[in-house]
Amino acid sequence: MAHLQGRARRDSLHGRRSNPLRRPLAHPGTRVVYCSESRALAALEQLVHLHRNRLPPHFVCFWVEIPDDLAIRQVRIEDLPPEWRRQPGPPELRDIGTHWVETGETIVLEVPSTAVPGEHNFLLNPRHPDFGRLTIGDPEPLAFDERLVRRTRIVTKKT
Repeated sequence: MAHLQGRARRDSLHGRRSNPLRRPLAHPGTRVVYCSESRALAALEQLVHLHRNRLPPHFVCFWVEIPDDLAIRQVRIEDLPPEWRRQPGPPELRDIGTHWVETGETIVLEVPSTAVPGEHNFLLNPRHPDFGRLTIGDPEPLAFDERLVRRTRIVTKKT
């Protein structure tokens, strides 16, 4: 799975405090690491949260591998509250991720993507005792294509 961030510091993979507007799957202050099943999905998940149509200047991708013997909890669409794709998500959506982190049930929570139906994102619990068993690759630079921003401006331009 792919994790994107704006700097190449491995220690920042220990979780960001959740922001309900950008990270609707946990209450503010809950530390989680957000990953996606592919670099492309991870990039889209970042792009949908761009402010002022500005591309992030220095993004990197870390590949994260999970040992086969570690359990992954899956959240199905039917487990989610109505209007779960709405931005910001309903408060019940944040309850799911926060409860999962607090209980330490598994190290990984698989959730449907709001940006691309049929795709999945993964939350990692940096407080889980097995977090150190994850294999985290070296940072790989990721440059966003400028056309992504130009097209966004055209689509969102008010008439």
